[in-house]
Amino acid sequence: CEECRLYFRDACPHHGAPTFVSDTPVPENVPSRAVLSLPEGLVLQERGSGATSAGGTIGVWSSLPTLPPGWIFGPYEGEILLDKQDCTLYSWAIKENGSYFYIDATDESKSNWMRYVACASNEEEHNLTVFQYRGRIYYRVCQPIAAGTELLVWIGEEYARTLGLKLGNVV
Repeated sequence: CEECRLYFRDACPHHGAPTFVSDTPVPENVPSRAVLSLPEGLVLQERGSGATSAGGTIGVWSSLPTLPPGWIFGPYEGEILLDKQDCTLYSWAIKENGSYFYIDATDESKSNWMRYVACASNEEEHNLTVFQYRGRIYYRVCQPIAAGTELLVWIGEEYARTLGLKLGNVV
């Protein structure tokens, strides 16, 4: 919970269930599916310098007055890869039953808008954390995000712990 910092399975006992933000529905294998899946309240824009983006020069910005802490985006969509050697900048690792597989969002017709969210250059500038839940990857808003602010993700403690990492290590 972003309010009281408790870990919970389905709902915080003090603050209730989190808000899951749904993608705009788009069938698979539609060209530009990733762009078309963007939820209301978010926009794609050209990026400046700073955070590193797997999506090149396109990033995701809020157009709502505020995205509140605790909102959850996802799951991250793409193709399942079994070999780490096949991973790209668009890949996230999933640890399940002691082994890994990967979700790769390189193909825009099979992925969603989350492929365009840039990774923060440092821990101080992030406003989203990544976490694994039921074998899928999600992004959680970890601080208020004002209109006109770019969404920037950081590997959070929960996801690092799931992967068996100490923060600062890379898979």
